[in-house]
Amino acid sequence: MHLYYRAPRTPLLRNTIARLGSHIDSRGSGGYVVAAGSVLPHGSYRILDDRPPIPLPSWLIELLAPPPPPAPPHTGAPVQHRDAYVQAAITNQCARIRHARSGTRHRAVLLAANSLGRLVGAGLLDYAHADTALLDAATVHIGVDDFTAEEARRTITDGLTYAAHQSPPTASGRA
Repeated sequence: MHLYYRAPRTPLLRNTIARLGSHIDSRGSGGYVVAAGSVLPHGSYRILDDRPPIPLPSWLIELLAPPPPPAPPHTGAPVQHRDAYVQAAITNQCARIRHARSGTRHRAVLLAANSLGRLVGAGLLDYAHADTALLDAATVHIGVDDFTAEEARRTITDGLTYAAHQSPPTASGRA
């Protein structure tokens, strides 16, 4: 069963899964639903009440509104590195994370962490330096479509740690 309401302009409501309860999903900005007239193998969707949607009740708006994002873990200047190649890698991988869309965020964060993790394993980049830069980039997504700081932290740690242990040290012996 689908219930349709007019969503408010603010706050911007996004899609949720089971936030209101088991088997209750909501669709907001960027979401879509199967509408009346659609035919599926088990039957077709049909309209039971053709009145125009009413405004979403305020108590539902409060339950569906995304939580405010936490303060970024890094509040200073952008992370800088003395080596131009390493700095370009940091800049590019952080951009990959910042520009990731919903549905691709986890993969983007993991790939970025893997990329910088190889530099950590090669002794070209300090783990804490990479971790700080990636976490800072991921903060733009926290609170959007149920993306959490914990998910960002876990994915970055997994990617950095895995790739750092797969990379051989450089010829200079740094590790």
